[in-house]
Amino acid sequence: MLHVYSEKTSELRVSQVDIGFTKKVDYLSIINKYCQTKNLPRTYIEVGIEGPSHNLQFRYRLEINKQLYPVGKAKNKKDAKQMAAQSAYIELRKQPDWDTVSEDEASEIASTSAIPSSFLITYSCVVCFDRFNSDFDCIEPLGKGSYGCVYKARHKVLDQYRAIKEIRSKDLPREVLVLANLDHPNIVRYFSCWLQDTGYKYMTKTLYHKIELIKGVDLLLLLFSSEVKINTKFLFIEMELCEGGTLRRWIHKKNIAPAENSRQRQSLEFARQILSGVEYIHSKKLIHRDLKPENILFGQDGNVRIGDFGLATQDNDDGELVERTEDSGTRSYMAPEQVGVNYDRKVDVFALGLIFFELFWRIGTGHERIKVCKTTCTIGERVNDVHIIKTMLSTKPEARPEASALKTELKRWTGTPEGNTDQGNLTV
Repeated sequence: MLHVYSEKTSELRVSQVDIGFTKKVDYLSIINKYCQTKNLPRTYIEVGIEGPSHNLQFRYRLEINKQLYPVGKAKNKKDAKQMAAQSAYIELRKQPDWDTVSEDEASEIASTSAIPSSFLITYSCVVCFDRFNSDFDCIEPLGKGSYGCVYKARHKVLDQYRAIKEIRSKDLPREVLVLANLDHPNIVRYFSCWLQDTGYKYMTKTLYHKIELIKGVDLLLLLFSSEVKINTKFLFIEMELCEGGTLRRWIHKKNIAPAENSRQRQSLEFARQILSGVEYIHSKKLIHRDLKPENILFGQDGNVRIGDFGLATQDNDDGELVERTEDSGTRSYMAPEQVGVNYDRKVDVFALGLIFFELFWRIGTGHERIKVCKTTCTIGERVNDVHIIKTMLSTKPEARPEASALKTELKRWTGTPEGNTDQGNLTV
């Protein structure tokens, strides 16, 4: 049996390897003995129940002498209390007065149970005080990607829902530092961030997991090749929750619905808001590098929010192209020069041109969209009468206007007959 746990929040360690029986420590009894010896009141508080009906998770936390300890979770109330007791045990052992229950006594309290010859690996998850579970509840996944996961969660004190993005700590500098310095009504609002030693998915594992061990497999190899990485930190970013969907979804709904006169008016307003956000980003000497309808969201007020700054980078304002990471961005929205390493903020203007094109013209299918967006000359023929978009899609960066100049041009365009764009289906 391989039993893994930690008294610290920053590491995992092998505490024992013992094939043949499973030892489970009764943390409830340990805590009870400690409280009785110290004459301290204790209460197990039911925090709530979460998850679907077929996979409920009971949540308990222990209060000792008016001091609250981390939440414990399990599939039944008894195990949830056991988890809560273990959480308190880990914290209490750090205190200088922890002398009531020795390791020998803890061992005596532990129970043993026989395991068949086809033995099992049993390991427990790290139980640590984590801010995510402490400050938030009603947690549910919103999405997952190569960067990590995004969750919807309710801030317990403020009673407000937030989007919580969880990523590996190696990605900390770029997105957090960018978001922390941006404050604009058309950019996803940043609230806070923090580091934890464990990710949310790992923390929600139940106390014991049993994995059948194939004979001959190296125990340590199996441990270190699992999802849990030793000394790995996770970054949590608390952001504004945008439940109005993405611009991609809005465009898709408009493309499959009967033509509406209101589409042009709405598209113009969205274009104005997106442009305002991009102008602000550029004023902060930043390049987004991944502008696309999927990264443009709608806030609770119905207005546009630019999000996902994971690829954002510093811009050089002296007019010279800077050598950057090659091929950074989404292929179908990348400017021609972006496949190389020398480019500037004008790559964002090119992506905006493609986004504006999709806003104002109906494209029947995703296949058509990809085909058209890959061929700027095809778009140029279609928007020949709309100078603003044509200049944005110039293959030469120096020929594209600045975002600040585009705001004036957009106002002029909306006030002329050229603004009456054709809402018919685009044929490729």
